[in-house]
Amino acid sequence: MNTQHELMDEINGTIKIDLERSDYADKVEQILRDYRKKADMPGFRKGHVPMGMIKKLYGTSVLVNEVNQKLSEEIDKYINENALRVLGSPLPEENQSIELDVNKMGDLSFSYKIGLAPEIEFTASDKIKFTEHKILIDDELIDKYADDIRRRYGKFSEVDEAGENDMLGGEFVEYLGGEEVQGGIRNKSTIALEFLENENLKNQLLGLTKGESIIVDPNEVSKGKDDLMKMLNISTAQVEEISNEFNFTVETIYHAEPAELDQDFFDKLYGKDEVADEAGFREKIREELQKQFAQYEDVMLYRLIKEDLVKKVNPTLPDEFLKEFLAKSNEEMTEDQLETEYPKYAEGVRWNLIEEKIVKDNGLQIQQEELTNYVKEQMRKQFAMYGQPEVGEDLLNSTTQNILANQEEAKKLFEELYFQKMMDFFRSTFKLKEKEVSYDDFVKLATGETPKKGILNTISNLFGQ
Repeated sequence: MNTQHELMDEINGTIKIDLERSDYADKVEQILRDYRKKADMPGFRKGHVPMGMIKKLYGTSVLVNEVNQKLSEEIDKYINENALRVLGSPLPEENQSIELDVNKMGDLSFSYKIGLAPEIEFTASDKIKFTEHKILIDDELIDKYADDIRRRYGKFSEVDEAGENDMLGGEFVEYLGGEEVQGGIRNKSTIALEFLENENLKNQLLGLTKGESIIVDPNEVSKGKDDLMKMLNISTAQVEEISNEFNFTVETIYHAEPAELDQDFFDKLYGKDEVADEAGFREKIREELQKQFAQYEDVMLYRLIKEDLVKKVNPTLPDEFLKEFLAKSNEEMTEDQLETEYPKYAEGVRWNLIEEKIVKDNGLQIQQEELTNYVKEQMRKQFAMYGQPEVGEDLLNSTTQNILANQEEAKKLFEELYFQKMMDFFRSTFKLKEKEVSYDDFVKLATGETPKKGILNTISNLFGQ
C-alpha cells in the first residue's frame, strides 16, 4: 500500500492511496471461505456449497466492505502520522474509474479531496478590548418581577366574561378560508390575555363569554415556537405547515387575583420567617435577578467575544470543499438551503479554530481528574442544599462516577466546566469595560427582539435556555 498527499494550496489538497492486491485479497478470500463453511443451502451439504455460488451471492459486498475498511483505516492513520489538520472528512474524487470484481481482484487506486485548517494568527492579550453588558436592576424592573410572582401565586376564580389579565381555556380548531380543515389540528389549550402583544387582538378577546368563538392566528396567541407546539400539541415539522387561521371556542375563563404581600405569601416563597416585609421581598427579588442575570451576562459576553474575534481573525477556509462536505452530510439539503446555511456553518468552523488555538496556547484543556473534581464539588453543593452538608467520600465518589457514566450528563457537565474555564480566562486576559443597560435593551441585544410581556417568561427563554 502506498499513500501520499499533495497540496493545491495551503487549505486544499488530495490524498492518493494505491491499494495492492495483497493488501485486501487474502482477507476477502478468507471471509468467503468462512461463509462457505457455514453456508446451508438446499441441494448442498452444509459447508459444500460451490465457491462460485458463494462469490456470486456475497462476493461483491464482502469485497466492498473490506476495501472500504482498509481505505478508512489507512486514511485515519495517514492523517494522524502526518499531522494533517483536516476539516470535515476526506471526500472521494468524482469520476474515478474503479472496478471492484471479486473474480478479478487486482491493484486499485483511490483519490480523496481534503480541506485543511489554516494557520491561526492570534494571541490573546489585554490589548484586546470588549464591552461587558450589565443589566440595570431598578425599581421599575423589580416592580414587574414582583407583579409576575404575585400573579403566579395568586388565587384563581372562574368568571363569566374575559377581563384584562384573564386566562381563556378552550378548543383550537384549524380552519382555512373560513371552513374547518378536515383531519386538521384540534386541541384544547389556553390563551393568557396579559401576554398578548397585539392590542387589537386583545381587544377582540376582551369581553368574550363562555361558548363564544373567534378566529385567531395561533402565532399571535403563543409566546414563540415551543409554546405554539405545546399549545396545539404539534411537532416541529407541523409548525411550518399549519394554517394561520384557527377557530377558538371559549370554554372557561379564569381570573387571577394577585397574591397579597403578607407573611403567608413570603413564607411560601422563601421559607418561614426568611422575609418579614415588602422591603425584604424586594431585596430578595434584587438578589434573584442579579444571580439569574449573571448567567446571561456571561453568555452575552462570550457571544460578543466570539463574534468579534471571528470577524477580526477571519481565517480563510476551503469553502468549496466544506460546502460539498456539508451537502453530502445532509443529502436532503437543497442548493438554496446550502447557500443560506453555509455562512453560519463557516462561522462556527472559524470560531472552533480560533478557540482551539486559545485553548492550546494557554493550556486550557480539561483533564479527566479536573472534570471529576468539578462534578464532585457540584454534588457536594447539591447534598448541602438538601440538608446534608457533611457527605462521606465514598458516597460522593460513587455518585460522581454514576453521573459520569451517563454520557449525556457527562457531556453537559463538561460543557459547563469548559464554559466556566473559558470565561475565567477571558476575564483575566482581555480588557473588559462594563456598560450598564436596561433590561429591555439587553433582551433586544440578546434576541434581536423587543421583550415580550412577562419578565419571568422572557428570562427563562433567553439564549434558548
